[in-house]
Amino acid sequence: MKIITHLRKLIYPYEDVVKEIPPYSNILDIGCGNSHILEDFTKLKINSYTGIDPKVKNKIEEKNISISNKTIEEFIEEIDKFDCILMIDVMHHLQKEIQEILFRNIISSMKKNSLLIYKDISNRNKFFAFMNWAHDLLYNFQKINYFSSDNIKLILNNNGVVYKHYFKRVFWYDHEFFIIRNTK
Repeated sequence: MKIITHLRKLIYPYEDVVKEIPPYSNILDIGCGNSHILEDFTKLKINSYTGIDPKVKNKIEEKNISISNKTIEEFIEEIDKFDCILMIDVMHHLQKEIQEILFRNIISSMKKNSLLIYKDISNRNKFFAFMNWAHDLLYNFQKINYFSSDNIKLILNNNGVVYKHYFKRVFWYDHEFFIIRNTK
């Protein structure tokens, strides 16, 4: 295991994501980054894994694994082909103006009974929000654009999807989870 993957797993509760993924899923990982989580998926019974991230340098095409540098905007019409969509620590990297539009587009493009596992850092506690801000500034040289969980709940409630919402703190990082199922 790469050292960066090991360090990432110390601060990020992967097990919360992995346990939610249904067996034999076709997975779309929006903002897959260096695909740290892919190693955990190889232990699961999945049909396929597609990772997209505009920062990906090396494209991968294998039997049931595809990783490319496409953006979600380029991929939005293909969301209905996936059983499980992951959006892990992506939203805070996006411009504030497109966050809600993108989230609405993902929700409305999901096929029936598909699952969206959404996780992002939380700003519900000022100290821990500052720690997340400092981390991203030092690690990614980027300022955080928080997307409010109240906005997410409003969008979900207006779209008739079923979801559970919870928080988890690891060290000084607050994580916010939404497990969303499209039932219509």
